[in-house]
Amino acid sequence: MPSIPAAPSSPPSSSSLINKSGGDLSAVDLICADMDGTLLSPDHNIPDITFNRINKADNNGCPVVPATGRCRWSAAKCFAHGGVDLYSRPGIYLNGCVVYDQTGSVAAEKTHSYDDVVSVVNNFKDEENVVIMCCSGDHVYAPFESPIIASLADTYGDPYPENCRSYDGMLERIKKENIPVHMIHIMSTEGSLSPTVLEKAQNFAKYMGEFVPSRRSNVEESSSPCARSGGCTSAQSLPFLTDIIPAGAHKGFGVDALKEKLGYKCVACVGDALNDYQMLKEADISVAMGNAIPQIKVGEELPCHRFSPGFDPWWRHF
Repeated sequence: MPSIPAAPSSPPSSSSLINKSGGDLSAVDLICADMDGTLLSPDHNIPDITFNRINKADNNGCPVVPATGRCRWSAAKCFAHGGVDLYSRPGIYLNGCVVYDQTGSVAAEKTHSYDDVVSVVNNFKDEENVVIMCCSGDHVYAPFESPIIASLADTYGDPYPENCRSYDGMLERIKKENIPVHMIHIMSTEGSLSPTVLEKAQNFAKYMGEFVPSRRSNVEESSSPCARSGGCTSAQSLPFLTDIIPAGAHKGFGVDALKEKLGYKCVACVGDALNDYQMLKEADISVAMGNAIPQIKVGEELPCHRFSPGFDPWWRHF
């Protein structure tokens, strides 16, 4: 599931270079780039000029890989327009819940325990106008069919959810087939999620896990009790949807996994949103987009200096 575009009315631009490797861009051997709000234009496509830069970097021995909230299947459709096959290169997907190597195999992942999946379903299935869906790699499992569920695929390019016919059927299939659940969607079927449901999701996660605010707004936390979680994170990605993901799953985890598993020495990361923050902290060279939220562009942990407007000038270094 893609995040809310950071600048829906204008093309992405880069403005801040956070250089933590002494300025030696020639040392970069991997570029991890966010998609929505970064690589993608407002119409959810990768511009031709960006494909040109990706191909140039590839030819120079520095592959460009996605670090995105989308699943690989969804991201691959965007890259395929430029002839780039994501199934034969590394990548960070579902906000770091699953990381693939250059052969298309899982290099690292964070998954929910089955007990946590059951707990989320039991705590939210009776909420009015709410549906819970489970994401496993390139698959989405839903308890029933509806136009709003199908709209995720039609609007955002996600896989069409597989209808399990009921919540019990969804849980039974996950358990019987030993399906790894990377992310759980809690989605409103009518407009934005209510503050009550958002607060409940936050409390569920933070009771034993941690809470991540919406990427665009600060949501007040509540200290009211909720069901015990084995360790989860709550993160709102769209006005009508919030995700429950395993504790420790973020794009920074993906960067660390690629360096450890595949031997990359100097990784450059590009992002614009709160879900990119950990990735930018773990990067050797970090670039914040011009449309990035303030927490990404400035701060003691990510000191920035001004860089040329536009994404293309930075790519010229590769």
